[in-house]
Amino acid sequence: MQQDFDAELHIEKIDINPFVLSLRITGLELDNPEGAPTIRVQEIFTNFQLSSLFRLALTFDEVRLTAPELFVTRDETGAMDFAYLLPDPQDQLDDNVADEEGSSLIQALVFTFTIEDWFINWSDEFQAEPLKSRFGPVNIVIEELNTLPNKAGQQTVVFATEKSGTLSWSGDLQLNPLRSSGRARIDDSHFPVLSAYIRHQTGIEIVNGSADVELDYEVYRTDSGQIEASIENLDLTFKDIIVNSFADGTGIDLAGPDQQILKLPEARLTGGQFHWPQQTVSLGSISFNNPQIDLSRAEDGVFNIEPRQQNVAAEGAAVQDNDESEAENEWQLSIGNLAVNDLVLNLQDQSVDPAAQLGITGFDLNISDINNQPDSIFPTSLSLQLLSGGTLSLEGDLVVLPEPRFEFEVNIDALQLAGTQPYIKQQANLEMNSGAINLDGQIRGSSEEPFAFKGDLEIIDLDIAESIHNEPLASWKSFRADKIALSIAKRQLDISTFYFDQLYGDILIAEDRSLNIGQIAKVDSSAEESAAQKSGPTEPVEPEPEPEPEPEPEPEPEPEPEPEPEAKAKAKAEVAVDDGDSEFKVNIGRIVIADASADFEDLSLPLPFAVKVSSLNGKITTISTDSNEPSEVTFEGKVDEFGFARISGNVTPLEPARNTDLVLSFENIDIPKFTPYSIPIAGREVASGNLDLQLGYQVKDNELVGENSIILRDFELGPEVPYPDAMSLPLDLAVALLKDADGKIDLDLPVRGNVDDPEFSYGSVIWGALGKLLVKIVTSPFAFLGNLLGIEASELEAINFLDGRSDLTPPEMQRAAKLAEALALRPGLQLMITGVYDSAADGLALRTAQFDETLELQITELASSSDPEVQYPELRRMTLEKLFSEQQPEGMAAQKLDELRLQFTSPAEVEGQTESGTSLDNLAYANELRAQLIALQSVTEQDLSSLASARAMALKTALVAIDKSLQERVSIADNLAVTGEPGAPVKMAVKLGSKTE
Repeated sequence: MQQDFDAELHIEKIDINPFVLSLRITGLELDNPEGAPTIRVQEIFTNFQLSSLFRLALTFDEVRLTAPELFVTRDETGAMDFAYLLPDPQDQLDDNVADEEGSSLIQALVFTFTIEDWFINWSDEFQAEPLKSRFGPVNIVIEELNTLPNKAGQQTVVFATEKSGTLSWSGDLQLNPLRSSGRARIDDSHFPVLSAYIRHQTGIEIVNGSADVELDYEVYRTDSGQIEASIENLDLTFKDIIVNSFADGTGIDLAGPDQQILKLPEARLTGGQFHWPQQTVSLGSISFNNPQIDLSRAEDGVFNIEPRQQNVAAEGAAVQDNDESEAENEWQLSIGNLAVNDLVLNLQDQSVDPAAQLGITGFDLNISDINNQPDSIFPTSLSLQLLSGGTLSLEGDLVVLPEPRFEFEVNIDALQLAGTQPYIKQQANLEMNSGAINLDGQIRGSSEEPFAFKGDLEIIDLDIAESIHNEPLASWKSFRADKIALSIAKRQLDISTFYFDQLYGDILIAEDRSLNIGQIAKVDSSAEESAAQKSGPTEPVEPEPEPEPEPEPEPEPEPEPEPEPEAKAKAKAEVAVDDGDSEFKVNIGRIVIADASADFEDLSLPLPFAVKVSSLNGKITTISTDSNEPSEVTFEGKVDEFGFARISGNVTPLEPARNTDLVLSFENIDIPKFTPYSIPIAGREVASGNLDLQLGYQVKDNELVGENSIILRDFELGPEVPYPDAMSLPLDLAVALLKDADGKIDLDLPVRGNVDDPEFSYGSVIWGALGKLLVKIVTSPFAFLGNLLGIEASELEAINFLDGRSDLTPPEMQRAAKLAEALALRPGLQLMITGVYDSAADGLALRTAQFDETLELQITELASSSDPEVQYPELRRMTLEKLFSEQQPEGMAAQKLDELRLQFTSPAEVEGQTESGTSLDNLAYANELRAQLIALQSVTEQDLSSLASARAMALKTALVAIDKSLQERVSIADNLAVTGEPGAPVKMAVKLGSKTE
């Protein structure tokens, strides 16, 4: 040993018994060249048998090693200390060549081979943190260990680890040829050595846990020399695993401090199988039970498990290359079931203020029939509950190879939005007080369709406040988006209906004239400081002694001429063309708002001002990016107690500055509420009066053309209130001049402006026009003489009705109350009501209502028998075509429809084709069908007369409900046809008489 290996071999004693042919060696010690121990053996005992002569093989009755101990060390360079015992690699290569040329196993037989109390001492100084461990005792018993042909023995191995875990192995062993089978198991094996090796390389440390493993195996060499092996009945259980992050500055250095990141009470693998060389691995089931994952995110946005070093990606790339090189010999992998049961995920996010505590509880994942065969479908289910409230579930199929694709039923129930508050606060001055999302639908994805969704969305009980003044901002009881169809591949979003129930908004102008909505966005303080530095000192600059004269007002630009029909058609075609690349198509069937309300408050005025709009109902018709046709808008609501507001017209919601034509009507608005606005302008309070206001706005190509009509009744100014810059005009004279014989003030205020002008505001434009009008009136007083003071007779002379309707609006209910009060003060008066109808206005309204009712009924019938995926606009078009066809002469329906379609068809480029195609504006086409069908509806004189009678009876009923004594004093005369102004309400006049008449 000294000569060949530079090592010291010590033997305490050798005993030989020639009678029984036994050899006993005690106290064997082998030291490496540095004098450190390599091997220690308390006793080696062999008992040779003379039967070797008859068996033609070396035969031993017993070979026993008692208390052997092996010392293995890896130094700082990675070299093993026992390397001196290994032959030179070139000599080993030569020996292998010699063996291949014809060497064979020596025939030997050991009836009992035993190793008792074997210990292995392991020392590793190559690690960042030196490691020492001791394994044992190992006890091995092999019966009939031999190299005889086709002769098997029995072996039993018991291996104890440093932490009391045990490995046991029993079965058959045959060396010539090699064949072994048996059962192996590991009980209560802990992870100290494994953790010591992986924590520096992975940044994680296994601080607790044990494993139990049990399997049946078989390995043998075939006649051709190939090794075949198999494992059956593999069961693996991990228990009480606790994993901490480990940051030590070497290997993968995780961003967070040392802390627990995983707690796994149990993980089980059952029914495992392995077969070589078939390269198959089959696992019956894998389950992770009650795991808990704890993550944190620091103030800089970095997660505690993120590596600080970037070399991990390169290592991963190298592994990927190796995987690709081995792709030719693919393994067959299958897992019967993969389950994660009741997982808990906790995330503390300190990147927001206050820190957010997020998490998932009750996370259950189940994937079945997993394998690596192409186009294999994995049935998948997922359910979880968010810590902030709400559940999510997925159920469907997943395909991984050759490319991922999925199709799931998805359900979200009561997902609470309040949990997003810390993140909203970082971006906006908002408080998300409440709100929950419900979603039900299907999602799918593939290489052809990255993501598609079909289903319904609901957001309920939303409540948002602005956080600066802690005032309410917006809320609703529910918002629904029905029949959503989203396709990323087609770049298209279709929604059948948007529905808002009890929508509420609050608009507040603070004392500093800031708007609560305008204060939502967060302001970057660093940007403000930079802007302040650039702008110089903030102290006010003294004005020049003499102000420069005001420039002459620029003449208003002449309106551009209307484009020729051909130019209109060309522009329409250009907009209708879809380039298929950048434009995302959006189609919304309709927007319905029910029972909405709003509060407006202005605290910047000398006296606070507030108004409330309630019971607002209405809708917006189809919105489509594929059409130039604007959407119809219809809304009605109540203003304060007896005021009435109505909005109607057309608007292009996605581009309101391009094409808007709206009429906003306000009736019976109490004027004294507007005193706060009159003081800065007129320096006077408003003592009394009611206001009817009709605002007509047309916006085309960003240019505003407004026609405003203002009617004041019983308008009286109150006392003066000193205010800087208020008008110095004889306003009492102006009011007196404006009142007509009935004490009514009727103003028309045309306004003009460009909505793109940064200084443009609707309020300043209207008040500016009013100021110019007042100046003109007081400078020409004689033009307005003739007005009489007194009670406004029109308040009692007529009741206004909306076209085609017989119900009394809130303002008309107040008029009825005033009329009843007047009659009560004059008991001798009789009232005669004459029911009226306007053939043109009421006829059109009745035909429209009659047809729309029929249309909606047939749409509902068609929807019940059609594909549920068909959107509302398509159902509406199909129904309109059916009704239109029924009105055409026999055999002419198709031709008429084709002619009508042609009117709304324009050229369009088709992707992938050299020739141009055509595009049909479905919305405009459907509206034309509706207009023609409305014109075909039949309204008889009897229908109009019945409407007039209903109006008269509605007024009488309202009067009698106020004062029952009027039952005998109110009579109804024959109906009367009237003709009113276009767009004006139908006026029903009443007459007074006496009881003697």
